[in-house]
Amino acid sequence: MIKPTGRKRFPAGLRGLGWLTFGILAVATLLVTARWLVMNSGHQEARRIVSAQRKKPVALRPVAPVAADVSVRKTGGIPLASIPHFGEVLVSDKARWEEFSKKLEEIRDFLRYKRTHPESVDGVLSFRAMLLNKGIDVPDTMTEADAAAEYLKLADGFSTLLAQWREAVAKGPLDEAADYQSDPNRWRFGSLALSISRLLATTAEARLQSGDKAGAWEDLQAMTNYTARRAELYGDHYEGSMDYWTFGLAKSGMRSGAWTDDQMAEISSVVARENVLSEALRSQESHKKYITEYYLNFDKHEEQFGRDFLKTPSQFDQVVNQVKLKLITEQQIRDNLEVKLAEEDSKLSRFDPETGFYVRPSQEELEESEGPKETPGMLGSFYFMIKDLNGGGGGGEQTLASDVIQQQSQFDQFRLAAALESYQRQTGKYPDHLDAVSGRFPGGAPLDIATGQPYFYQRDADGGYTLWGTGIDGRSDGGDAKNDVIWKHRPPGRK
Repeated sequence: MIKPTGRKRFPAGLRGLGWLTFGILAVATLLVTARWLVMNSGHQEARRIVSAQRKKPVALRPVAPVAADVSVRKTGGIPLASIPHFGEVLVSDKARWEEFSKKLEEIRDFLRYKRTHPESVDGVLSFRAMLLNKGIDVPDTMTEADAAAEYLKLADGFSTLLAQWREAVAKGPLDEAADYQSDPNRWRFGSLALSISRLLATTAEARLQSGDKAGAWEDLQAMTNYTARRAELYGDHYEGSMDYWTFGLAKSGMRSGAWTDDQMAEISSVVARENVLSEALRSQESHKKYITEYYLNFDKHEEQFGRDFLKTPSQFDQVVNQVKLKLITEQQIRDNLEVKLAEEDSKLSRFDPETGFYVRPSQEELEESEGPKETPGMLGSFYFMIKDLNGGGGGGEQTLASDVIQQQSQFDQFRLAAALESYQRQTGKYPDHLDAVSGRFPGGAPLDIATGQPYFYQRDADGGYTLWGTGIDGRSDGGDAKNDVIWKHRPPGRK
């Protein structure tokens, strides 16, 4: 009889299978545990970020614009489709549109040039430079007025088109229905409006500088009317009445003394309706709705997410990113969305919701923001990997707030400048103090949105004056254009 020499052993194959199974289970357990840690850590980080943002003052509602008479928007009139050129093209077939597109391309070619010379001085177009940029010889004896008149001769071929555009926007409302019925897949009206608006803005400035004040005023009204018609079509997205080109022409006429007192008062009433913070908040709300729709319909956009992830040149990273994409949870998507929306809110959160004035951060907040920035670790990088894939842009907190302050300050300073100009015409000089014109504003003179305090003002040695606001830092630098928001007026003819 043979005695047993030890315990019974499983066959080697079974032992290997057992160890393999154990290894797989161990790795799976580790992966599940790691995934739970990542998700839980990311969720807590999202709660912390959102909670920190909500502690700041938040502009909960748009600041109401200054009340104004908007009856001009209710005048009715003829639809765009009934105006020669525009209406015929919008309701016609594709071939007719392509024929008309050649005219629009001519306009774009006319406005397009190689910018080898500064095209503006103190924000006013230099037509000498614009002619040079077109390759046209400009004698040293040619004045800006002569150059502007020459520019108008070059644009004469578009005069009929511009006249019909003035008629369309004066009698409105514009009607895009025919455009969509003709070809729902192509927005013809947008291409048409952009080209003609730019052409009108440039030729209007040329008319002003060549001495045709009445013609420039007619064009300014047409440009303002177009903005009003655009608001009729699109509502809140285009609530303002002064776009970049229109405001530029208004400023040029003011600086050159071209506008009468009544015209300045009319422009000022339009500018008074501008509320940049209100506009920015409306735009922000629209942007947040878009972002929310994008993230909450993740399945619908998963293909786009995948393409964004695949932008990395590394094949390994592409594989890893695709795995990450498949592991995303509903909670992770919601947290990414909340953090994104909190960041969007923070961009305008320092404007007081009641007054609209900017509230500068405390010294403690400034020190905190200037300290070392936390960067997400491996867990955070994984959890928030989809946050910035879509819906970004618009500037950071300081950038967007600074833009609002800059733009609103320019509108306010224009109104103050109009009052100062009227005062000078009546008295023969500009006042020593800004208080002298404050009574010309029924609701009080506009205050600096950056501080809630009056704008700074001083008379200059050349007989002009300088108006300025502090900008986002809340400190006056004596009218230094590098840091302050300024309006400097020089008497005509002075450099």
